[in-house]
Amino acid sequence: MKNHLPPDFDDELDGDAVWNLIDQSSSLEPSGSFTQDTLRRTRLEETGKSSWWQKIFTPIGLVSISGTAVAAIALMVALKADPTPVTPSLIVDHKPAPTEEWSELEDQLASALLVTASEDPSLFSDEELVALLF
Repeated sequence: MKNHLPPDFDDELDGDAVWNLIDQSSSLEPSGSFTQDTLRRTRLEETGKSSWWQKIFTPIGLVSISGTAVAAIALMVALKADPTPVTPSLIVDHKPAPTEEWSELEDQLASALLVTASEDPSLFSDEELVALLF
């Protein structure tokens, strides 16, 4: 892969103080067991993970299990079946008795409409007013 740097880039780096310090520093070579040490450390950190049954016995796991148990017991107590059977009551079809006759209801409605028309006649059209009167 070819570098696409400007041609005077190397000249700028030669005068840079940071690059001069990097050039003066000594290079460190990794030890022969660097790869093995890194993999061993990774495996040791990975074994720090606990299994599901170990997570149950942590304080958070115990709180959640006890909360679930209390909720289950409360649900069982609330839904406990009553030993006495409930007998359903008979449903009787009752027809409502008419309280007034239709003619009486019509008269009451007409009188209520006439009172409303007398208070504010603009609510009704001329045809409606004639129909109320006759």
